[in-house]
Parts: sequence; structure tokens; C-alpha cells
Amino acid sequence: LFRTIRDMQLPKLVAQDVPLFNALNSDFFPGIDLPPADYGALQAAIEASLDAKGLQREAVIIRKTIQIYEVKMTRHGNMLVGQSCSGKSTAWQILQDAMNMLHKEGRPPYEQVKTFAINPKSLSDGELYGQYELAT
Repeated sequence: LFRTIRDMQLPKLVAQDVPLFNALNSDFFPGIDLPPADYGALQAAIEASLDAKGLQREAVIIRKTIQIYEVKMTRHGNMLVGQSCSGKSTAWQILQDAMNMLHKEGRPPYEQVKTFAINPKSLSDGELYGQYELAT
């Protein structure tokens, strides 16, 4: 339960709220200290993808890429929001490359990832987010 709460909520928080979130969790789950999840193959693929693109292996971009992966495993739709030049595009592109690399190696549960960029202003809210259709 603790891991689920942490994994689902932590990526949504801004950096200033993380210490408060951790303090609240330690109050709700005293004495529980989870070992970090092992993303050895994924992390190695992320680092290889960063190298292939000529990017530095910064801990923050590796962590954010893994957080995007964790959120993708638990949610159907995701949005990356943040300031300009904060690494949003880099993180999802690196994750795509890493998952495709692992898929080519035949490592489960990684599947091939294809992305399609859309202009959200060209769609209605119902088309973008989905809507309940009374006629069907």
C-alpha cells in the first residue's frame, strides 16, 4: 500500500512538496522504509539512450524518466506539464527509446512504443479527453 501511494503521488508533486509528502507518509506508515525498486535493465537502457543522443547521464532526468514509466504502468492517460526546458520532451523520448531497445532484446514486459504528437487546440475537449456518448 505504501509503495502504491508513493509511486502514484510522488511524480505529481513539485519539488517543494516532496519533503512534506514524505513526512506525512512516515506518520501514516511509521517504521516502514521501502528499498528502491530495481529498474536495472530499464535504467541501463535509459542510460544507453542518453549516450546515443549525446546527452549527459544526469540523475534527475533518469529519475524523471523512471517516474514516467511508473505512472504509465498505472494510468491510461498521462500529461507532462512543467516549465519550458525542464526536460519533459527529453524524458518521454528517452523512455520511448529505452522501451523500444528492451523490446528488441525480447525482454518482457517492455513493448514497442510509437508516439503521435497532436495539437490539443485542434480537438474538442471530448475528442481529447473522451466523453460519454448517449447514442452508443
